[in-house]
Amino acid sequence: MKSPVRNLAASIYLAVQLLTAWLMVVAWKAPSANAVELTPEMAVQMTEAGNPEIASAHARHEAEAALIAPASWLERPKLGLMHEQNLSGMQLGSGPMVSWTLSQEVKFPLKYFATRIAQKSRAAALSAEAQDKLLEVRGRVLTSLYRWYSAQRIESLLEAQRETLREIARAAESRRATGAVPMQDESKAHVEQTRLEIEILLQKQETAESEAQSRALLNCSPNDPIALGNNSFKVPKTSTPVWVPSLAQSPILKAQTAMLEEATAHRTHSWLNWAPDFMLNYRRAFQNSPSDAYSWGIEASIPLWFFAKELPETRAAKARVIEAESTVEKTRRDLEAEAKSLGIKTDTYARLIKIYETSLIPQSVAMLNSSRIAYGAGKTSLIELLDSERSLYAHRIAYYQTLSKFVESLTRLERTLGASLSDLPFPNLRQGEKP
Repeated sequence: MKSPVRNLAASIYLAVQLLTAWLMVVAWKAPSANAVELTPEMAVQMTEAGNPEIASAHARHEAEAALIAPASWLERPKLGLMHEQNLSGMQLGSGPMVSWTLSQEVKFPLKYFATRIAQKSRAAALSAEAQDKLLEVRGRVLTSLYRWYSAQRIESLLEAQRETLREIARAAESRRATGAVPMQDESKAHVEQTRLEIEILLQKQETAESEAQSRALLNCSPNDPIALGNNSFKVPKTSTPVWVPSLAQSPILKAQTAMLEEATAHRTHSWLNWAPDFMLNYRRAFQNSPSDAYSWGIEASIPLWFFAKELPETRAAKARVIEAESTVEKTRRDLEAEAKSLGIKTDTYARLIKIYETSLIPQSVAMLNSSRIAYGAGKTSLIELLDSERSLYAHRIAYYQTLSKFVESLTRLERTLGASLSDLPFPNLRQGEKP
């Protein structure tokens, strides 16, 4: 006669099995025959082509680059009409004199060069920001895809662990039937199966969230037939020592340096504001005047109110240069610290993956096989067998969790340095840049 504890455990296990089966039927969706096998290379290409954040950053750069030529050109000339009525000197029977005028403002020539340099530097800063945005989104896409891939693999591992626990439960039932082990062994096996079903449900939720995030970054709707090409998501190979920081290509530092150049050009322009600007005038009469009557003139501005205009502008421009210099120095130090930290973290994750592949997982497989044989022979307890089983799958799950963390830190490091350090797809940073 079965005990109440055993009946309760069996009932709970059956209920969880039925609930899991029902959820799988509800959530199941037949894969499309036309599903696209998504690879990291394809994902980066899709990101470059259609991501709205990247398109917005490139549009800002193009807008500022288009303003380089207008910044160093003359203002629009002014064409006017003059009606002159001189009653005191007008002869009897004559009418008013009418003439047309043309005027052109010309700034001090060096101001045009300073304005062009400032605008060109601003466009360069936005170009570097667009490159940084491209690397940022690329890192988020690759990290999300590897998380999706890892979540799928972990889900498969948990389902394989469920089969392993079923074998252990059957072994415990057969040994209990012969009286070799107490009834608690069978109950423990069923409780362990129930706990695992909860983990599988939570992992399915994690997989669905990772997939939704990846689709959003790739501008794919939930109904688009895409799937991960599992053979394409391997451990990235680093080509250089990732812990060596080199900021020569960093788009973040390039952007701040270009902003410093812009501030320096504005400071030069503020000094040139002390120089005179010119106004050229030409006038020619065409009614009630001699046929060859004309006049021309030139005016020059003088900094008469320098104490209220030019002097404060010069001080403000100098302060902005100091601010930009301080920002460049702070950015450089922050990037060096971040690159070193990410380099050490990336190197650590790479070493951990190697340890999992070469040591922990093979050793755990051997330990589980040994524990199975020992339990069948009655030389070990069920608790030790379950510990061996948990250890193996915990190491396999940790392997994929470490893989996703490795890709995240590696892509962040590549964004910080602005250079490729691995065989992960890397975008063309000159794409969309204007001269």
